[in-house]
Amino acid sequence: MAWLRADPGEWLPGTLDRERLYAAAQQLAGQAAHAQAARKLAAEVLRSLEEVPVAKRVVHDTPIYILLVFCMYLHHVRDRTDPRSGVTLKALRTLFGARGTDSFAGDSHIRDMLGWCRNRGLLQQVVPAQATGDRRVRPLEPTPLLVDMFQHWVRAFLRGSADVLPPPVPPDGLPAPELVYEVLACRIRCHVRENFTPTERFPVIQEFMLRKHGYHVFLAVVEAMRPDGQGASAPVTVSALAQRFEIARATVRNALGPAEQRGLLALRGADGAVHLAPGFVQLALQWMAFEATYMHGIIQVAAHAARHDGQQAAEAPHHAST
Repeated sequence: MAWLRADPGEWLPGTLDRERLYAAAQQLAGQAAHAQAARKLAAEVLRSLEEVPVAKRVVHDTPIYILLVFCMYLHHVRDRTDPRSGVTLKALRTLFGARGTDSFAGDSHIRDMLGWCRNRGLLQQVVPAQATGDRRVRPLEPTPLLVDMFQHWVRAFLRGSADVLPPPVPPDGLPAPELVYEVLACRIRCHVRENFTPTERFPVIQEFMLRKHGYHVFLAVVEAMRPDGQGASAPVTVSALAQRFEIARATVRNALGPAEQRGLLALRGADGAVHLAPGFVQLALQWMAFEATYMHGIIQVAAHAARHDGQQAAEAPHHAST
């Protein structure tokens, strides 16, 4: 892959070539088919939220989403010989302290989010809890519901980008849990070892993500974009978005605030009809191209790693259970 300088198996610092990644995304954004593909990708990601209802609540709150990605990663890379390894408050605190996520959550917020996720059936305590020998260390692990949520999310990218980027794995059925774990692990390795955050050159997208309901409101506008003489229009209103996502109109207006303040869109009339400026269209197409390019590459890397791990497991000698 052109934007990886080395084997990403361990993802050593310097593996990512940022400029080549952004150049690949820019090349995709310039393709005639990309505008339609961007709308399709937005629609598929929104569809994945409908297919797993709890996902809609997770995406409403970016810190919870980030926490759950971290949990999947920590469980995947845990030391299976150490019962204290895996999803712990200490390990999560370390990941949230990395650049790009250090503003998302402190200790008390992490504890509150873990409680919320356990109550929603996304995380569960590793059994038996006493296995660590230290009651202060009580690792958690993802539940099948959480794995299923991320399976739908990965499939959304496979389906949404299939018209412009050949899927590394079949996009029809749900991807295997092993692949999904590795996709998330690759993203976190890139984040931790390269200080890389996907929104680092997209501050407006970052602001969308920091607003409650912001990102899926953004995706709904992208899904609705249609070309016109001035660039594009989005035949949606604040009222319609509020009804679709079962939220207050004030919440939708707040979610669209970053773009409105920069003159990227305007809300007009009693229903809040959304009028897009050319700058919003350019931002949306560039971001969706970047998302598609980055995830396509990550899934390729993860699929290779998953096949390699599966082959190693198949070739390993089998021992009788004790």
